[in-house]
Amino acid sequence: MTAEMTNKTITEVKGENPEKSNVRMLASTAAASGNVCGWQETSTNVTVKSSTQKLIVILKSCRNGSFGWIEKKKKPMLQEFKASGGKSFAGTIKVDLNDNGFYYVANGNFYNGTTVTHSGTTGVTTVFTATYNVAATSNHYASIYTGLKWRKVTN
Repeated sequence: MTAEMTNKTITEVKGENPEKSNVRMLASTAAASGNVCGWQETSTNVTVKSSTQKLIVILKSCRNGSFGWIEKKKKPMLQEFKASGGKSFAGTIKVDLNDNGFYYVANGNFYNGTTVTHSGTTGVTTVFTATYNVAATSNHYASIYTGLKWRKVTN
C-alpha cells in the first residue's frame, strides 16, 4: 500500500526503508483493504449531422465503500466511436482522465460504407490519443470536431 499511496515503485520504497522487507506484501494488501477495481464502459452520444453516434470509452475504475475513482494512469481499454447507420470514423479521439470523469476531444470525419482500422493509442500520464483510419474516403458523410467536452463518470 505504501508504494501505491506514494506513486513509487516497490523497489524505490524498499530502498528508502531497507529494514522493511515486507513492502511487496504491503503493496498487495490494497485489494484486501476494500478497494475493488475493474473496467467500466461509458457511452456518450455525439450528434453528427443528422445522426447520433456513440463515443465509447472503457476505463479502469475503483471503489472503496461509497468512494470511487478512476485509475488515471491506466490507459483506457478502448476509446472509439460505435458508429451506426453504416458509418465509419477516421480521426483522433483524445481522452484526459481525471478522478471522477474525463475530458475528451474528437476530431475527424465520418464516412459511409467503408471499414475502419485502429492504428494505435498513445499516451503520457493521464492523456491518451487513439487514431483511426478508413479504407476509402470517397463517400464522405460529415466532419466532426467536438471541442473540449467533459464526461462525468459515476462508479
